[in-house]
Amino acid sequence: MSGVYELSEKLPEPGFRPVWDAVACQYRDTSPPGTPWLTYFLIIVNVLLFLPMMIVSWNLLVGGSGALMATFDLLKTLPKTACVANLGCLGELLFALFIHIGFPHLLGNILFLYLVGDNIELTLGRLRFLALYFASGIVGGLVQATISLGIDGPAAPFMIAGASAAISGLIGSYLVLYPGSTMCACFGRGLLYYCVPVRASILLVSWIGLQFVYMLIASSIAVYAHLAGLFTGMALTGVLADPRTVERTRNLVRRGIIRGHPASYYELIVPSLSKICKIVIVAAAIVLAALSGYAYPGLSEMDGKYYIIYVEYTYTSTRTNYYSVILSFNGITRIWAEINDTAPNQVLENFPRSIEIYYKEYTGQTIYEAPIYYVKLDHVREAGLLSLLIVVASIIFSFRALSMPERYEITYIPELAENNTTKR
Repeated sequence: MSGVYELSEKLPEPGFRPVWDAVACQYRDTSPPGTPWLTYFLIIVNVLLFLPMMIVSWNLLVGGSGALMATFDLLKTLPKTACVANLGCLGELLFALFIHIGFPHLLGNILFLYLVGDNIELTLGRLRFLALYFASGIVGGLVQATISLGIDGPAAPFMIAGASAAISGLIGSYLVLYPGSTMCACFGRGLLYYCVPVRASILLVSWIGLQFVYMLIASSIAVYAHLAGLFTGMALTGVLADPRTVERTRNLVRRGIIRGHPASYYELIVPSLSKICKIVIVAAAIVLAALSGYAYPGLSEMDGKYYIIYVEYTYTSTRTNYYSVILSFNGITRIWAEINDTAPNQVLENFPRSIEIYYKEYTGQTIYEAPIYYVKLDHVREAGLLSLLIVVASIIFSFRALSMPERYEITYIPELAENNTTKR
C-alpha cells in the first residue's frame, strides 16, 4: 500500500452511532500495514459460491416440503456427518468450507473473516495463513462429526457446512498474536447503536463464552467445530509463527504504523490475556476434551454397523382411464437416519416427477419410504480416538503458545508513535 496519512492517536469515542457508522467501527481493529489479498480472495469465493445456494437457502427458510427437498439436494453434495466421522469425505469437507446455508450464516462468517483474517495473513505470511485456515477447518469438521455422532447417534445433524471452524482457527491465532488490539463492541437495534472500544481479547473470549450458550439452546450450530478450530488455530500459531516476522510487525505497531483503531495504553499495563479470559479458555478446553472422551464409547458401539439416511415421500394418484393411473410426485414429508446391522439393497438417487401405472387401481395418496444414503462405519472407533488425541494435543500446544506473550504480544507505545505515519 502507498500513501501517507495522519496518525490517529485517539481511540473510538463511546457513544451512539447510526447503523452504517456502527458497522464500520465494529469491523475495524488494530492491524499491521499491508494488503491481505488472500483474505479478500476467500471472502469473494465464499460470496460467489453462495449465489447458487440462494434458492436452496430460501426453501430452507420457508420450511415445509420445499425445505425437505432442499435438504435432499444438499445431501448430494455436502459431506455427511457419518462419512466424516468414518475418516472419509475429505474432499467434500474442504469444499464445504466455502458453502453456507442461509444469508445470516454467510454474513457472520465473512465479517469475522474480514475482521481477524488480515492480521493473521500479514503476520504469519500467506502460505502459513492458508495452512492454518484449512487445518482448522478440517480438524473442526472431524471433531464436530465424531462428537455429534458419538453422543447423538442417528439424531446428529446429517451434514457439515460452512467456514466457521476455519475462521475459529483465525480467532484462536488472533488471541495469541493480537490480544491487546482495539475492537468496537456495538449494541442496539434498527438504525441506532451504542458503540464502545474494547480490547480484542475481551470481545473474542466473549464469543468463546457464547459457545456454551449455543450448546444449550441451538443444537444446529456446530459448537464442537468452533472450539476445535479455535484450539487448532492457537496451537498452529505457536508452531507456524516466525519470531522475526512477529517482531518486525510488533515494531511497526509500536511505532504507530497501523491500519484501523490504535491500541489502548492499557496494553502497556497488562500485556497478555486477563485471568478471566484465561479461565474461559481453560473451561472451553475442559468441555471440549470431556465431550471428545464421552463420545468415544458411543462410536465404538457403532463400529461395523451401517449409518443409513431414509426419506419418506408421497405421490397422488390420478386415474386417466380404467387401465391407467398416473402417480404425481408431491414432495418429501420426512427425512431421518438409522444405524442398522445390514446395508440396504439399493439407494434412491432421484424422484421421478410422475409414474404411469397400468392395470392397477390407485386412489388417493401413496406414501413411500426409501434409503437415499448409507455408509459402513468401519473406522469410527479410530476416528474417535484420533479426534480425542488431536483435541488434547491442540489444547496443550495452545496453552504453550498463550504462555509466551513476550514472543507473540504486539503492543502499541504512544511515545514511539510521535511524528510517525499511519496507513489506514
